Amino acid sequence: MTIEAGLTQLQVDVAELADTSQSLAKSVTSSLAEIDAVKGDIQNTHNFVDSNYQAMNDWQTKHGTVTFKNLQGQNKQVNTLSKLILDSEKINPNPHVMSKAQFDALRELRKQQYAGSGFIEWGKHWAGSGADGTVNEGLWPYFKEMRWGRRNNVSDAGSSHSGFPIAVIDGVSHLIKGTALNATEAANNIQIQFPPAPDGTKTYDSATGVITEHASAAQAFEGVIDNGDFRNGDDGSWSKDTGWTITTGEASVTGSGPNTSIAQSKPHDASTQYTFSFSAKGAVGGESIWVHLGNAGPTEVVITDQWTNYSVTRLPTGTGQALQARGTDSFSVRDISYHVATEQVITSRKDLVFLETWHEKISDKDLFVPLGNVQYGATSFGKGMALNKLTDYGIAQGYCAFGEWDTITQGYGRRWSEMSEARKKEMIDNPENNIYYDSEADELIQVRYRIRVVEGLGDDWATITPYKDSGGGAMRYGDPNSAQVAVRGNRSTSMDYGRFSNNNAGRYHDQWNAAESQLGRFRATAPAGPYEGNTSNAGCEGKCFAIPVALVQRMNQGAYHPTYNPMGCSLMLSGDMAIANKWYHPSVFLPTSTLDCFTFSQGAGNIGGGSTRTGRADQYEFYDAIYAGQVEDLRLNANKLDVNQLREESMRKAVAGEMRGKGKVPFWGKAMHDNGNTFINKSLYYADAYHFVVYGPNITNTYGMGIGDIFWIKPKGSSVWIAATIYEEAGSFIRATTEGVSNVKPVDDLGVTAGVQLASEYWKVNETTSEFDSLPWVDIIGDP
Repeated sequence: MTIEAGLTQLQVDVAELADTSQSLAKSVTSSLAEIDAVKGDIQNTHNFVDSNYQAMNDWQTKHGTVTFKNLQGQNKQVNTLSKLILDSEKINPNPHVMSKAQFDALRELRKQQYAGSGFIEWGKHWAGSGADGTVNEGLWPYFKEMRWGRRNNVSDAGSSHSGFPIAVIDGVSHLIKGTALNATEAANNIQIQFPPAPDGTKTYDSATGVITEHASAAQAFEGVIDNGDFRNGDDGSWSKDTGWTITTGEASVTGSGPNTSIAQSKPHDASTQYTFSFSAKGAVGGESIWVHLGNAGPTEVVITDQWTNYSVTRLPTGTGQALQARGTDSFSVRDISYHVATEQVITSRKDLVFLETWHEKISDKDLFVPLGNVQYGATSFGKGMALNKLTDYGIAQGYCAFGEWDTITQGYGRRWSEMSEARKKEMIDNPENNIYYDSEADELIQVRYRIRVVEGLGDDWATITPYKDSGGGAMRYGDPNSAQVAVRGNRSTSMDYGRFSNNNAGRYHDQWNAAESQLGRFRATAPAGPYEGNTSNAGCEGKCFAIPVALVQRMNQGAYHPTYNPMGCSLMLSGDMAIANKWYHPSVFLPTSTLDCFTFSQGAGNIGGGSTRTGRADQYEFYDAIYAGQVEDLRLNANKLDVNQLREESMRKAVAGEMRGKGKVPFWGKAMHDNGNTFINKSLYYADAYHFVVYGPNITNTYGMGIGDIFWIKPKGSSVWIAATIYEEAGSFIRATTEGVSNVKPVDDLGVTAGVQLASEYWKVNETTSEFDSLPWVDIIGDP
């Protein structure tokens, strides 16, 4: 390389080194600036922490707001810790209480876990309960009460895992416990009370749903007639023609010529069917009584020479009612009644027991009740918290009542606002009290329950168990539009029934096309409709439900008589009311109607009177007692069960004689006991050797008979009863035959003349309307 080339290369290298040195100097200068910036940031941070140190202490220890400075030196107001806690308590004043969302989540979980609403535990029972034992697991009679669950924590019979029943209703779990009149036993008992047994003073009109309580049984039975049983003698209530005599308890006529009558003038609705009933006895038999209802033509009734009940049902016209004697006929009459055909005196009934639950704001009544049970009968709860009667807090007794009839039952609870915070927390923390917080309503809610006992209006309840589809309808007695069970829920007024058209309390309805989670329970609906969305205001968000428990057949307070009052329990009195004895004793009054069994009742036949003062010979001695055989268990098992296991268990019970059922008592009686019409006097006409015709309008419908049914006749002039069967029916007659039933030819075998009236009445085997698991009859020995 030449010297010139070398110098040139050296200059190039020097220039590059100068550039690198300059670049390095710039980097060092930049790094020094960054170090200065970091140093400044550290100083700023130190200054920020130092300036907020006191504010941080104030945030932790003081109430209100404190001032913090940000990195830019700006002031910022922040709520202190205590204020944040207070604000959170405003959202949920009891952070330890379950929120509505949590409570509903548990409800949904139970709906998935169980088959529907019902009972997941039956409760224990007392092995020594009642004269005829327990009803079923957990349910047992005890004198005038029905008990549920074990007794005083000492009776542990049964297979239930719980001492007391546990129900799941719409996903809410309820421990049923503490419903009792005796405060010392209430915490460990359930004592279900019942209304007084029928005493013959109440009537029920199935067409209107009207229930009327009369001053006496006599007034109830006579209807709109005054002095229908002639208890007041000839007091002027009846106008009478010559030949009629009225004495205390009876009217009689001695025929001596023209037709004569006794009559009253009572108005009636010409568009409504009325029933005119009476007992009569002819001097010789075969006498005719003409029944006049208004201005229409009379209805003839042919009577016998024995005291017999007769009735005529028809449309009246004008005003006035009369019994007319024909010419020279002589007879006596008693116990006249006149009422609309759909009205009946209640002498036998079934009482409905069910469990009612609802969601209620605690603030509505400022009230806490143990377990949600508004009938809780003990005076303390939990860790010694004293309770007071709900009526002491101005809450009407009807809030605790079993039914409209109940004016005694008291529930115990505590005013919420008077409880200490520690007590509130104790009650909230107990999940059996079913309390949750609804943040939208800003309210504590308690799910409450009561046991209701609805006094029946007879034996014919229509809907008492909820169905899956529309086949059931409203919980009701009889016609859908008459006696519906009224909703109570959060209300303090106790009303048992309402009609569809004016049931302002709402009604219970099963679910139309119900989902599985809705099975087993009735839901309260507003008066206007039955659908799920049409909810009642008897609970928060319309949450008010009912599930059935039992149907209890009741006896009555009248004197027992196998024909006129088979549900009576008392002894029969003599005519002068000085002697009491069984119905068949020669010293007692011979009744001719059901009314007589109440008029001449000794008034005993109850537990207090003892076994020597009952008129019955079967197991149902006392009208005020509850017997296992009277109880139909309606409780539904909410657990999901194996069908095959259920079949096997049912078979086991059947073989062991443990299977429960229900039946009616058959009895031999006149079919005419239902009604009276032209069938009574036209009666049975002979046709040929075996066959005959019975004339009368709508005979099969009137008397509840049909083709193939058997009835019995005693041809005139004969002492032989023969059986016949119906083989044809028409609007004005039926055809019957004795062939193949009794195989008797009335003409040939009994000497009946062809073409004349065969008989004046017919008899058949009927059944009582009352039902029992254990039928009230006396086998083998008989009575008397």
